[in-house]
Amino acid sequence: MDIMLLIFHLFPLIAKNIEELKQSVEEKASAVKRAEEGAADLKKRVDELSKSLEDHEGATDLKKRVDELLKTELLCFDVKAKVEIGIKKRKGKLIFYRQAFLILYSLIL
Repeated sequence: MDIMLLIFHLFPLIAKNIEELKQSVEEKASAVKRAEEGAADLKKRVDELSKSLEDHEGATDLKKRVDELLKTELLCFDVKAKVEIGIKKRKGKLIFYRQAFLILYSLIL
């Protein structure tokens, strides 16, 4: 009978401890689940940032290529302008020589 009385008095304490342990396990499981979700969110964010970085690096490479093309185009315009100036000078010299030749030719005749 003493054992039954002891069990009767201890049962609520044991039940309470079991309930607390159950609640603690549930809280820890919930914390683990939140941590996993947070880790998944972080992984997703890292992937997004990695892609963004790749896009940025790609854009940087593209900008460098465009800058190189613009420099090449400017050099081409510069060369074209110099060639045109050279052609005009040569035309001017040819006109001068032609006029000089015509003057000399008219003096000879």
